[in-house]
Amino acid sequence: SDLFTKSIIEESWRRGLTYQQVEQAITEIKKEIPDVIFSSSLYAEFIFAMEKNPITGETIENDKIWTMVLDPEKWGISMSKEKAQCLYAKDLTYQIPSDFDCSQYDYKKMLIYYPDITNEDYQNFILSLAKRQIDCGADAIWIDLLFGQSNDFFKYLVSIEGLTADEAFKHPAVKESFTAALKLIDKIIQKN
Repeated sequence: SDLFTKSIIEESWRRGLTYQQVEQAITEIKKEIPDVIFSSSLYAEFIFAMEKNPITGETIENDKIWTMVLDPEKWGISMSKEKAQCLYAKDLTYQIPSDFDCSQYDYKKMLIYYPDITNEDYQNFILSLAKRQIDCGADAIWIDLLFGQSNDFFKYLVSIEGLTADEAFKHPAVKESFTAALKLIDKIIQKN
């Protein structure tokens, strides 16, 4: 696969980005500064087209990743998964030009997607990332844009669908996304 080539793995090693190197670095830092609290980070705002589960070693291929990405139609919102991912690719990852025709979107050509925080497979993947970081010695974990999905749905429902703020807060897309983020925090704490 293009994401786990020998040259990419070697470059990650050279730059000190492997779990083994992180664990060694944390161990050394904690020897010198025993009371230090080491915080690592996770990303909830994107998922690569191919990932590797650091606990199981499973390579998660593009088609499986695609089942974990955000699909607004899941909550009855009239925007296809492809369009949502196309807008994300245009506006946030710049993988395609801003004037790209979303009817031409092909997920197999993308490197990054917007994941669905409510998707159980995605949650399990994030839990594996967290567990591996904890195993490396992380004392705390920052999850970047953990509430991004609920916030994005809220903004969309108010600005595009015309719901009031109260209606948007009560919408299943917002409520379920927010609740899933909270449950993910609880699961990470339980894993520790």
